[in-house]
Amino acid sequence: MLSKEVAHRAKNQLAVIQSIASRSLQGDVSLDDARDAFIGRLHTMSNSFDLLNAAAMGQVALKDIVQLELSTFADQYVFEGPEILVRNAAVQPLALLLHELATNASKYGALAQADGDIKITWASDEDEFRLSWVETWDMPESTHPDTKPAGFGTLLVLRLMPSQLSGQASQQYEASGLQYNLTCPIAKIAGPDNPQF
Repeated sequence: MLSKEVAHRAKNQLAVIQSIASRSLQGDVSLDDARDAFIGRLHTMSNSFDLLNAAAMGQVALKDIVQLELSTFADQYVFEGPEILVRNAAVQPLALLLHELATNASKYGALAQADGDIKITWASDEDEFRLSWVETWDMPESTHPDTKPAGFGTLLVLRLMPSQLSGQASQQYEASGLQYNLTCPIAKIAGPDNPQF
């Protein structure tokens, strides 16, 4: 049974890697940019494995995932939310989602600006988990990223990772910057792990 479970999880991870590789190489993107994006996403997967291995009972505090993915930008972000232990199966989707938001912010948003900052908040009730990512910087309307074609990173944060969590996501650009929101069932984020996730 253990061997079958290990094989099942390994195949799932290889499928994720294959999807990330093919998507990273799609579209009008240079080979150097595609390589950097692909390697960054693999590093995120590797880091989330390290978190899981270090955590007792295979669960990780949400604040640790946030700090891992944004540690490079320590002076440009703050976070706030209740203590939530993230179930094993949700660690990678959340880590990849935060990685993509941070990557996009470092290229086009708040983290690319000296005066930019990000506030990450989360909350939950007995049914629903809500995460908010708000970027603030002085952004001329003509430079809004939503005027450009959506890339794989946008697809990942708006559709692929939310669907992994049976959730929904939205983003919009306000005068002050980007606002991103994710909602999903709290049972997909916290609680006992289940191989049928």
